[in-house]
Amino acid sequence: MHCIIEPGKVSGDVYIPPSKSETMRAIVFAAMAKGVSHIDNILPSPDTYFMIEGVQAFGAKVKTNGLSLEITGVAGVPTCPDHIIDVGNSGLALRFLLSLAALVEGEVLLTGDESIKTRRPVKPLLEVYERCGMEVLSFDQRQDGCMSIKGKMKPGSMLIQGEDSQPVSSLLFTAAFLKGASEIYVLKAGEKPFVDLTVHWLEFVGAGVYNESYRVFEVEGGLSYLGFSLKIGGDYSTALFPIGTALVTGGHMQVHGLNQESMQGDRKALDIFKEMGATIAFSKDGALTAMCDGELKGVDVDINHCIDVLPILAVVASFANSKTVIRGAEIARLKESNRIAVMVEQLREMGAFVEDRVDGMVIYPSKLYGAHLSGEKDHRVVMALMAAAAGAEGNSMITGPEVLVKTYPTAVYDFLACGMKISLKVKQEKRISRNE
Repeated sequence: MHCIIEPGKVSGDVYIPPSKSETMRAIVFAAMAKGVSHIDNILPSPDTYFMIEGVQAFGAKVKTNGLSLEITGVAGVPTCPDHIIDVGNSGLALRFLLSLAALVEGEVLLTGDESIKTRRPVKPLLEVYERCGMEVLSFDQRQDGCMSIKGKMKPGSMLIQGEDSQPVSSLLFTAAFLKGASEIYVLKAGEKPFVDLTVHWLEFVGAGVYNESYRVFEVEGGLSYLGFSLKIGGDYSTALFPIGTALVTGGHMQVHGLNQESMQGDRKALDIFKEMGATIAFSKDGALTAMCDGELKGVDVDINHCIDVLPILAVVASFANSKTVIRGAEIARLKESNRIAVMVEQLREMGAFVEDRVDGMVIYPSKLYGAHLSGEKDHRVVMALMAAAAGAEGNSMITGPEVLVKTYPTAVYDFLACGMKISLKVKQEKRISRNE
């Protein structure tokens, strides 16, 4: 499938889907609770359903009712799965299901798509397991496309590389359930707001976690808690894309469904857009309003604290009146795609002047033109290119809009409602236009 986008102003109201990061954490925390948890407003994403299937494999019972879940947990004692667990394209499911695997005695087998097997950093976590005496065989050590984890982690002192936050979050989660205290030493801690989000969840259920400048975490262990009830708020990472699209097309966007008190790390990206000249504020009714009445200006910014902003920030920066330098983003090379290389290549296809750097890029003011673009099977890249196409001169064709289901299932319909001139072309040659 591909989409064809004509340039034009994009303005309107959008209701942002629930947070993927919080949906996934809610499921795995509910799975380890004692008794029943109720989770409302989950993200209806393939990642969510892979996580649900994963926790069921460890003994949790899950009932679904639309966008609500009822999860009966395992009271801190997961059982060893009797089949291979498939995490699809979800790096977060892989890391958190490994957390559960480290709490059972038997062998756990996990698999996933090509991106999971070749791109997502999981070696730091596997090295911890090996130093704890567990038996580990990674994807490239087996011939059947699976990863194998065998043995149960013991409490104690652990050392982990922390450039990617998810292995650190996974280890913190596991340590909380071990029968004794642990000290986790982190080298080169990165993506700190995502670690904060995990710590927030651990504290929410009563865990004792002490953070010493992200270099050392002391975890009490022996965690036990009852089921809980909560509603997932909107996803700030997803909200950046309709906001960015409005900024580059001279539009006005109202975003609904975001929790102003959210711990999501990508909320910090709003400050970057403000620094670039955008007006962004919450109204009394809780809607987030975003626009730019003047010119956008370039910034020099470290985005390690909000790494998912990179694709849309690179697009917005192309429409600024001065140079933008994006730093601290090297881990973005190991997401669903190499987001630095992909965005540099695709923006150059549109005529942008962009320099590729190891930990980011430099974007100069450019006139963008319509082009044939590849979404590289990466939902955030596709959404960013849609924004670029709406602000460019001439039509663009973007491959792979079907991957938007990962975090923004209603993206095409929302953008149509906000005036984006977009049509989808599928293999059957059926076209969906704005007027249909």
